[in-house]
Amino acid sequence: MAFNTAPINYFIKHHGSVVTVRSRTTGSYNSATGVASTTYTDYSAYGYSSTTVPSELTANSVVKNSKTVLLTNYQTNGVALPAPKVNDQIIIGGNTVNVVHVHVVKSNTTVIYYALKTDG
Repeated sequence: MAFNTAPINYFIKHHGSVVTVRSRTTGSYNSATGVASTTYTDYSAYGYSSTTVPSELTANSVVKNSKTVLLTNYQTNGVALPAPKVNDQIIIGGNTVNVVHVHVVKSNTTVIYYALKTDG
């Protein structure tokens, strides 16, 4: 029996916003310039973000700002969203955050949504 993805996609779409998923691919190293080229590919998808709040703080705690971003499994044009990966970027309302962890939520082999941990 397949999982009904409609409720989670409805939640993300109606309580989130359209976000840009920027896929970064590192090319070959150029020894003349000393730099490896980077190619960017942008995808538009629905995403819902929430700030992670630390629960146990002490006077010596160092707090790093992080967000959890839930992404639908499809782009705004209805085409399947390529799986995000670590080092990709998410652009939400002009703010850019880097993906540090990707969790793919599936039912059997069908992707339901992506849960991303980001910094910034």
